[in-house]
Amino acid sequence: MATQMYEVQWNDAVPEKPILTKQEIIAYCRHFGQATPELNEFLTRFDFDEWKCMRIAFDYVYGKHSDKDGAVGSDAVAYLGLIATTFLSRESEAKLQEYVGKERFMYPENNRTSFQVFDDCPLWIIQVVKKEKQYADCLFFMPAVFWKDAQMRDDSYGYEKYTVGEHHKWYGDFTKNQRPIQYWRKRIGSYAPNFIEREGTNIEFEKALPVFDKWHNRIVYYDNSDSETMYFHDLANPEIRHEAKGYLVDSYNGYFLITPEEYHFGQKGSLVITDKQFNKISKTKTNVYNSFENDYWSVFLDTKGIVMNRKETNEERRFKYSEVNLSNNIGGNNSTELSIWTTDDNTVCFFESRNFITIDKDFNATTISPGKHFKKEIPAYFYDCYIWNKSLELSKNRRLFFTYEGVLMVNANGTLEYFNPKLTEITGEAIFYNGIKDEALGGIWFVTTNDRLVFTDENFEKGYVFNFTEQFSDPHRSDNYYAQLYFDNEQNLWTSFYRNKLYKINREELENKLKTAVAYSPKQLQTL
Repeated sequence: MATQMYEVQWNDAVPEKPILTKQEIIAYCRHFGQATPELNEFLTRFDFDEWKCMRIAFDYVYGKHSDKDGAVGSDAVAYLGLIATTFLSRESEAKLQEYVGKERFMYPENNRTSFQVFDDCPLWIIQVVKKEKQYADCLFFMPAVFWKDAQMRDDSYGYEKYTVGEHHKWYGDFTKNQRPIQYWRKRIGSYAPNFIEREGTNIEFEKALPVFDKWHNRIVYYDNSDSETMYFHDLANPEIRHEAKGYLVDSYNGYFLITPEEYHFGQKGSLVITDKQFNKISKTKTNVYNSFENDYWSVFLDTKGIVMNRKETNEERRFKYSEVNLSNNIGGNNSTELSIWTTDDNTVCFFESRNFITIDKDFNATTISPGKHFKKEIPAYFYDCYIWNKSLELSKNRRLFFTYEGVLMVNANGTLEYFNPKLTEITGEAIFYNGIKDEALGGIWFVTTNDRLVFTDENFEKGYVFNFTEQFSDPHRSDNYYAQLYFDNEQNLWTSFYRNKLYKINREELENKLKTAVAYSPKQLQTL
């Protein structure tokens, strides 16, 4: 069967569509990464044996649910108002009233569920294909009984009951309405025919931020509630958790850095260095917590600002943090959070989550705030989307950055590019949380929305989207932004999406599944 698309205007009749069982729904939703416990709970709660699947594009200009300018949101509430309550026969009105009662829908509380659903909403939005001010395109399931002899109507019982509480201001500025945005961005990823398997091996790290020690093939992390203790897992035997003494008095305002032979624990005013068995080698007083050096420059950051020394002339210049729009924060300006490198013409680049700073050979400083610079290009679904700042070096002086506003690229000449649209074009995915190069396969693996794994070639010409064979979610989180990606010494991939577990994907599984994978195409949606 094929899911068809209809351009619907008011007073149009809706054609009958295939009727599906619950198991057919689950099988189809697996291709969107949505065959989670929440989908099973939804289908159990709304105990219909038969469901309809539709993809419909709506023009809201003449819609009763649009405001005076034709603007409208695009989640289950809006669709139930525009679809379920306008395509009903008199017979199905009774069924609608039986389910709705007198309560109005309310958005789930923040962090209540990782895949937001409405308690009394018998509609499962699979994909918001497109959303504009006066137009939306949606793929969804709804109970078949609501579609019997369906005709468009504007006097449905649902108009009174399927509405959102006034304090949510649904008909106001959608781009700054957090809960609808959370709902929307879980439903952007497209149909994907490829599947990949995670092994049962996993590492739990709760609310910590794990770091990979590639030289000793281990995962190291702090329990943020106890800065005196560190934990590590040797990936050769990942099920065993080892404890070691920690040296950060305040792990939120310090940093942990790994070198080939040492661990560095930095706090304001001090630096502790240990060996790989966590035995203290030294403790020194220092206010320097980030530095960079090449043949042309010597650069360091201390408690007062950035110090630049041009080696060939021994000329030095200090920049206060306020001059370049950086905060004086050791937790944000250390080498694990603030990247420093040079372009081909020896311009020094600094990147942290909110600012891109360049200082050229003549000490001219420029600061770009990506959120403001690319304001017109950033999709609305990035509003309040928290992504832990990550960077990926693609080649010399060319990098990707994963930020709150999406993926940015800094090219070898130091120009900043909003790269998220290009990744979306070749993968159909919207939010990219992290990435890692795979030299052997000549491409990059990404973690994306709805716990999916994506591979692109290094020239960003093709993308391959993988759903995991076992799909699950974290019921305590509505947004996920601590995605991790590591290759161990055997080139197995370790990944986490819902923050508290790392899962292993075997190297052979990666290579074999990529050989047979189907590249992304927008037309893949038409399979059911």
